[in-house]
Amino acid sequence: MSCREGPMSPQTETKAGVGFSPGV
Repeated sequence: MSCREGPMSPQTETKAGVGFSPGV
């Protein structure tokens, strides 16, 4: 949901999917 919480929260990968990979 939040791009800010994405790179910090691994669960965002499931929310955002492969749209924007924070770590990978």
